[in-house]
Amino acid sequence: NNRHLLLQQKVIEMNEFVKPAFSNNNKDNKEFNKKEGEESDIAQERRENYNRNLYATTRAYGEILLANNKEQPNINDSNNNEKSNTKRYYLRNKAKEYDLLWGRKMLQSLAPNADRKDFKSIFPRPEQDSKFDKMSYDENLLLDALGSIRVALDALQSNGLISHYEISIPEDNYGEVVTIAVDDDVSINSQILTKNENKHPLSTSPVIAIVRSAITDKGRISSFTLDTFFIDPTTTKQELYKPTQLLISLSSLEDSTY
Repeated sequence: NNRHLLLQQKVIEMNEFVKPAFSNNNKDNKEFNKKEGEESDIAQERRENYNRNLYATTRAYGEILLANNKEQPNINDSNNNEKSNTKRYYLRNKAKEYDLLWGRKMLQSLAPNADRKDFKSIFPRPEQDSKFDKMSYDENLLLDALGSIRVALDALQSNGLISHYEISIPEDNYGEVVTIAVDDDVSINSQILTKNENKHPLSTSPVIAIVRSAITDKGRISSFTLDTFFIDPTTTKQELYKPTQLLISLSSLEDSTY
């Protein structure tokens, strides 16, 4: 109970601390959107509040995690590099645990019964050949995971948190890579801020949490690489660059028990 109260207080303090930064960013967005004829002031304010609350909450969690990490016993005190690597490994694992727990809760709420029947790819499945025998995981379980992701993203879309999205297993390297492109992710500003600041290890992306949890639990993929990119599909000019698309790339998928 005391820990819960401490966390609540930390979230409130962090929300007030970051409020000016998000307010300034909102002003810039309003000026930009007046030129582009996009969102209303009310929609912009809702977006700002969502981003700020999401960022403040995850940063509060992250700072408590960092504080706990400082209290961890120092293994290999005689070797600073090894000690540093141990701490980084601890933080990475805790960040993944956070994503998994967050993602599981969302999937249980948004897509409890989804499976492979809910997934449809824009790329046709190639005809069976010898490379399918070399897959290091169960393809049907991966499709179950992608079906869950699709149903959950449909729910986020219907609630206005994202717009168009696309889940793809490219035909030319079928089974080796999965890409998920999400347009107009409302949380993208807090994601970019988190990534640029690098002040805490936790993600602020509901989409990433959903993907990581589905691939790990339903797909039973014990090892994979998850890379994220922020894209502005309208320009390559740095001065006009305003990312609106989140691109997730999954590669090196493997089930160690398969």
